[in-house]
Amino acid sequence: MSLFDPNVPTGLIKFNSDYKNVQNNMQQLDTSFGIDHYLFSDQTANNGFHNKITLPLIVGSAHPSTSAAETKIYCMQDSANLGLLDYSRGPNNAPTSPLTSLQSQTAGLTVNAGLTTNVLYVRAVTSGKRFGGFFVDWDGSAWATSNNFVSTNSIATSITANILKIKNNDTVPATNLFWTLQILRVN
Repeated sequence: MSLFDPNVPTGLIKFNSDYKNVQNNMQQLDTSFGIDHYLFSDQTANNGFHNKITLPLIVGSAHPSTSAAETKIYCMQDSANLGLLDYSRGPNNAPTSPLTSLQSQTAGLTVNAGLTTNVLYVRAVTSGKRFGGFFVDWDGSAWATSNNFVSTNSIATSITANILKIKNNDTVPATNLFWTLQILRVN
């Protein structure tokens, strides 16, 4: 791997002597641009496109500011229990918008009749402020005897002692449940 040298070419060295340094710079540009992009040297239709976006963690307690002509996408941790969240912020320091959703584990949950399962510890929320919307998905297996999931509010969410919980209000176990927590606002 070569390192980019901003002083190459200098114009003071003949090209037949300096061409290796120019080649090293071009290789380093290809390598550096290739981080999260297709390489400069990629000869397909993907040339120049992103193939992923890596956002370094912003350290500090303040979200970055924006001017009248810019928006930002960034990664920050406001609360240890939520972990790292990706945010967007519009022009003129518009309110921050969390982009990250928190998901349940890969295997479906089982919540027995009348019982709860903890989802997330949440910090104290000031009255009137919402931190998110909560969605539960059920695939229909081993709970079909109830068959009235929506109309009876069989699955409910609650916060007890700053812990977000899912409760099964039905008389049969709820299996293969998955949850998504959409963060609406943290600060």
